[in-house]
Amino acid sequence: MRIYLVIIATLFLFLPFSLKANDTAATIGAGGIINYEKSNDISMDYEVLKISTQKINITYDFTNHSSNDITTKVAFPLPPSPLVIGDTSNVFTSWDDLYQAYTFLDEAKKSINKLDYAPSTLLEKVKGNPFTDFTRTVNGTEGSYRFVAHAIDPSGKDITNFLIKNNIPLSSAYLGGLMEEGAIHNNPALKEKLSKLGLINEQGHVLWQLQISYIWDEIFPANKTIRINHSYTPRVGYHWVSGKNPESLNDITFTHRDYIAGKMEQKKLADFCIADSDKTKILEMFDKDNAIHNNAYIANDDVITYRTREVRYILSTGANWKGPIKKFRLEIIPPTPTSIVSSCIEGGLKKTKEGTYVSEIENFTPKSDLKILFIDPVNLE
Repeated sequence: MRIYLVIIATLFLFLPFSLKANDTAATIGAGGIINYEKSNDISMDYEVLKISTQKINITYDFTNHSSNDITTKVAFPLPPSPLVIGDTSNVFTSWDDLYQAYTFLDEAKKSINKLDYAPSTLLEKVKGNPFTDFTRTVNGTEGSYRFVAHAIDPSGKDITNFLIKNNIPLSSAYLGGLMEEGAIHNNPALKEKLSKLGLINEQGHVLWQLQISYIWDEIFPANKTIRINHSYTPRVGYHWVSGKNPESLNDITFTHRDYIAGKMEQKKLADFCIADSDKTKILEMFDKDNAIHNNAYIANDDVITYRTREVRYILSTGANWKGPIKKFRLEIIPPTPTSIVSSCIEGGLKKTKEGTYVSEIENFTPKSDLKILFIDPVNLE
């Protein structure tokens, strides 16, 4: 592996900048901002979380109750890359900016055109992938942030500097590959080196995870309230629900590619707190006449299948602020007017006249993360 790959990875760690199919895809959950230091002075007074399959937008009002300005380190962390995950068909790489950049370099080396290998140029090439379009504003003014990557071994040890010192790219997904051959398969010397260092197992699986965060220093003025906004494109999961004359939701099969800690997640419709009225609508979707009308997929054995979408949001990232969230509002925008939207949230969801699903909670301390399921009675092409 050529040294410039590692040099670029190292530059990614320290340069500040702004980042302006398969039938099934995994659901990758991201969340709000994290304050790395427990604050007894800064409260989250208001949070509006707007979620659709196209965009997640979060608005916060924070108040510094002290008589001094407070500067604290804040981050937007992406989920860590998985370890050994089996047949994933490339569904787990879309949050790994280094994977995208390394892959772009590999393709660029095949071109006769001279290319600019600066990190900012590489990120422009991968821009538009989920999470890489993350933006933040403070009182309406756009703010910058740094890109920070850490490689973590199975024991929890940070081996980032060790990998850089040994000229090893940080992205475990890039090295190992997902279904297709990864970088180590085309570089026997690198594979032997990784083996001697104990960084791959006998099957050739890379034994560390990549953790990427966008990080910055937030200034909270004394005795003032500021408004902070974040937005990004979610990594939507595409799943299948199938059944033949189901009498209850338990008779409907849920097919997906979601993994937890390297194991296939156990998932069923009942996990999403579906309202009784929507249970009836879902069962009616599996009537054969309705299925034909809805353009559903009907197998030779009359098993009827629909595609669903899932968005996850990690709510528990707000724990280090002073007290609970004073006022919290969740707004879920369905992809179509006929979409069924289900999620387990304290107090439940209410559908407005405009078709948006809303939940409002005062003095809210999130105890679990959001999993939102979108079911369309009519299959989308």
